[in-house]
Amino acid sequence: MFGKLSKTLQSSNVEFEVVEAVSSHEQPKQVQVQVIEEPTREPVKKPEFEGVALEEYCQVANSIGFSNGSLLEWRLKNFLTNEGIQVYDYKKVSNYMDAQIQELNRAINEQNNMFHWEWTALRKKDAKVYLQNNGHLYSSEYSGRTYEKPVPYPVLLTVQKIEKEFGEQVYFFVTDIRKVPLGDPFLAIVISGIEVMVIERWDEPSFRG
Repeated sequence: MFGKLSKTLQSSNVEFEVVEAVSSHEQPKQVQVQVIEEPTREPVKKPEFEGVALEEYCQVANSIGFSNGSLLEWRLKNFLTNEGIQVYDYKKVSNYMDAQIQELNRAINEQNNMFHWEWTALRKKDAKVYLQNNGHLYSSEYSGRTYEKPVPYPVLLTVQKIEKEFGEQVYFFVTDIRKVPLGDPFLAIVISGIEVMVIERWDEPSFRG
């Protein structure tokens, strides 16, 4: 007979409940992990155009049919700045997630690295691009997975606002640790041809931007 063992893991002041199959005679226990330095948000650097307003630049670009990833990036950064939406450094977020996984595996003496994290498509239509999974290329389209855990209402409003401005040119992904029912996820915007821009983070089920 096997039961369910719920282990509470402390990481970066966040509690993780990990559920795994164990002997039904074993008692639940708490495991603590080391505190990991958390990424912080910073203002987006607004694009500069040598005296030309972005609106004027876009008008000329549209008139000649010019559009590429760089222009889209400028528009997105300008939009985020005007909306007061700050961003997390992608590399720091990636390092933070890697450190969490290392601590989770260490805390339960997991030799086979049962935990891993990945960027998971927020919606089905986001599952069209490649993102990194623990440093490796990962295609959510190939796996068919979308994010299944709760997403706070303010985060949905942010997605709605950005999509209203950029439509099908933007994709949204969420960090996910599969075997952790309640994690500490980040939300990223992906535009083809530019780096990932991480714009939100929340503690499930309560929101913290």
